[in-house]
Amino acid sequence: MLNHSAQWRPGSFTKNFSWGARAKGLSELYESIAVGFDGLLEAVPRSKFRERIRALKRPDFIPLNFFLLNAVVAGESFVLVDELVYHSLTQPYGKSFDALALVAFNNSYVGSWVGAAPWQQYPAAWAFFYVTERLAKQLSWDIDSVNADDIQKFVVSSGKYTGETSRKLATNLSYMYKIGGLDLLSSGEVSRLWADAAFLCLDRVVAESAQTYSDITADELLSLLDQTKFDSLSGLSSFNRKLAIEPLCKLYAACGGMKRWSVESVHERQKILIPHINEYLGSNEPWLVVDPLDATLTKAIPQACAMLARYLAGFEEIGDVGAFDVEGYVKARTQDALAHLKAINVSPRLSAEDLLRLTRG
Repeated sequence: MLNHSAQWRPGSFTKNFSWGARAKGLSELYESIAVGFDGLLEAVPRSKFRERIRALKRPDFIPLNFFLLNAVVAGESFVLVDELVYHSLTQPYGKSFDALALVAFNNSYVGSWVGAAPWQQYPAAWAFFYVTERLAKQLSWDIDSVNADDIQKFVVSSGKYTGETSRKLATNLSYMYKIGGLDLLSSGEVSRLWADAAFLCLDRVVAESAQTYSDITADELLSLLDQTKFDSLSGLSSFNRKLAIEPLCKLYAACGGMKRWSVESVHERQKILIPHINEYLGSNEPWLVVDPLDATLTKAIPQACAMLARYLAGFEEIGDVGAFDVEGYVKARTQDALAHLKAINVSPRLSAEDLLRLTRG
């Protein structure tokens, strides 16, 4: 875990990132991930990733050293698939990608590679603390207060920053936050973006804890996620989010954590845990599921995980990851419940519309 007493190093963040026009957002990062992984949901050697990105004439240190998850496997450096990569390779570019990428950056854990210094596991520790200590605690996610001056003042006053220049780091970070849409994270709502961010932070902390956690339970995941300061990293804290985080951890555990990318592993898991279910979905395409107890809680998971999500975590399948009509879903479930009561000769006094009005306050 991040050492709170460690010094903050700027690394290569004080270089010119060349994101381009503000309207482009973080689309350069999105393209780099697609090219670096060659469109495949498989770990790729870090050297191969760098080779592919250099062909784009883009700096490879941006995605590799600040956004993506690295690991040393059998003495070789790899870049791993996580929620950010899954989003990049299975969904079209949009502002939700930018915001998710900012969560990855602010989380800061990027793993390690052959030759990496220990501090490079958390290359943007200064961003992690700016968001969790300044933006979340002191500013209550008031995005209008985030600017280069405020960032520089926080970094300098920390007494932990070791760089020769704090201004370039502050202006780079402020610009990236603006073009990446940091404001999309400020809401306290339960949203699909927030659910994706939870899975991303779970991927990072599970990868970091891999030596001590082999088959992580939902309760263990809750504890680990808390250690990432996810509640502060993901926007305003809210009662609804606190209620939703436990079913999200159950869903993550049900799908097999970071093994959810492997259709073979998912099918084997299904055979063991729910052997009475003989329906196997064999695709990694995003498949939308919803928590029937909170229809605002939706998550796109690999289609192969659908049975695990249904029978182990209690989520219902929606399928298409397009727009989801929360009110229509709640109304349909309410009507089904009323029809069931009627079938067993119980006469409810409220209609579906009456119940919806009550639940909307």
